[in-house]
Formats: sequence, structure tokens, C-alpha cells
Amino acid sequence: PQPGPHLSPLSPLDGYVPPPVPLASSSASSQAPALDDRSGWARWNASLWGVTATVLTFDVVMVIGFTFLPSDVTGWGEPRFNGLKKNFTVGPRVDNDRFLFNYVAHPLAGSEYYLIGRNRGLNWWQSAAYSAALSTAFEFLIESAYEQASWQDIWITPVAGTVFGELRWQVKKALENPSTGKPVGTLNKILYVVIDPFDAVYKL
Repeated sequence: PQPGPHLSPLSPLDGYVPPPVPLASSSASSQAPALDDRSGWARWNASLWGVTATVLTFDVVMVIGFTFLPSDVTGWGEPRFNGLKKNFTVGPRVDNDRFLFNYVAHPLAGSEYYLIGRNRGLNWWQSAAYSAALSTAFEFLIESAYEQASWQDIWITPVAGTVFGELRWQVKKALENPSTGKPVGTLNKILYVVIDPFDAVYKL
């Protein structure tokens, strides 16, 4: 039988029963969450901790590879592992490395560190701090097998890397389609890879 007239929600004579709250449409509720079809390697490097482990491992392998270069290029002799002690007793030193290493390679590395943070949700100052942390870890720990930490490298890598990295980030975002987060068109894709090759591996 139909309920009586709706008098008032406070009246004991009110036989009105409010209709049930409609559920979400069956089409929306039937939609399963999107599956992450990326490879395990891509998912690992999508997290800040995962990519940090990858980068530090790469830095170790790179330093090992530098041992096979002539000493007049790297300025390194045989690894003596005495730099670590000096880093925490004497402190960093002023180096006389080549201009290419100090003022090209290190700012470029710093901008890569910066973009790693930016690409994983950090803002500009958090990415700058992240770049400084990775740079310091390289100077004080990884490179200490061959030499003491360098004052120039400690400052130039994150500071110049932040400026260069933010410039790369802004250009990269200008190439992306806002709705997909990916570049559209052949030229944009090529520029995207040139500007940020590390992240482009996982997006394109």
C-alpha cells in the first residue's frame, strides 16, 4: 500500500518513508581501476626512493668506469679510499679540475638530479634540496675512493643545476599536452627526449 500523506518528519502520524539514496550509476561503478601496464623497472623508477637507488648505483658504476680513463684526464690515481676520512676530518678542498668537469658536467648532473625530483612531484625548492643531497652524497661518499670532496662541486652542482633544471622543466611542460601529460607531434617528441631523456624513457 502507498504511504499516507507526508505531514512532517517530526509527526508520529507521518507514514512517509523517504526514498532511498540513489547509488552511483552502474556504468561508473562497473568501471574497474586502470591497470598499471608499465614494466617493473618503470614502476621502480617512478618512486623517489627507487630512482634514488638507481642513480646512486649509476654513480658508483660511473666512478668505476672513470678508473679506466687516463689519469691526466681524471686526475685520479689508484683508489686509496682515504678521501672519506679526510672529508670528515680535514673537510672539502678547492680542486683544479678541468673546466669541462667543473662548469659543464657538474651543472648538467645537478640539473638531472633536479629533474628527477620535479618529475616525481617535488616543488622547486624540494628538488633543489634533493639535488644538493645527491651531489653531497657523490662528493663525500662515492668519489671519496679517489679524492676529497670539492668545494666547487658541492656548490656548483646543485645551484647551477637548479637554475638549468628549472629551465628544462618549464620548456618540457610547455611541450606537453595538459590533458595527457605527453608531447604531441614528432618535433615535440624529439625535443622532449633531448630536454629530459631520462624521464622520456618512461613516458614515450
